[in-house]
Amino acid sequence: MTDIRLENFLLSSLTQDWMPLGEFLFFAARITPRASTPSDVAEVVRELATRGLIELGGWSDDGRFELWDVSVVEALHRIAHGYQGEAGYLNGDIGVLGRTEVFRANLTALGEERLSELGDPYNNYGDPWSDVPHLRTVRAVPPWREADEHP
Repeated sequence: MTDIRLENFLLSSLTQDWMPLGEFLFFAARITPRASTPSDVAEVVRELATRGLIELGGWSDDGRFELWDVSVVEALHRIAHGYQGEAGYLNGDIGVLGRTEVFRANLTALGEERLSELGDPYNNYGDPWSDVPHLRTVRAVPPWREADEHP
């Protein structure tokens, strides 16, 4: 089961734009550092896709971005082993994985509903980047809290 804090921040970020693997890794490294390996993150992607909260896509043969019309199992195989010349998490170091376009995820209507249930992650848990000047949010939010401290 995906950490509720990570789920909340990922879904919130997905409202802005399609998210590549590197951003999933970035969020996991900060919010759930003990479960942030590429394999851990692939499991998060699998769970969110299986639950219908995100949809997955990538680059087509002719260079267009498109949703994948494949099973979650096939999508995860592409993410693991690479697809359309992009590195998968099994064959790239962290630098490569931070830049790979092996897939991007998009928030679905069900994902938007779930985010509405969860609320604003910064209000719920604070700013996980509050100690990083160039990453902290500019708005006033509570200090970073662990999941069991959520009101």
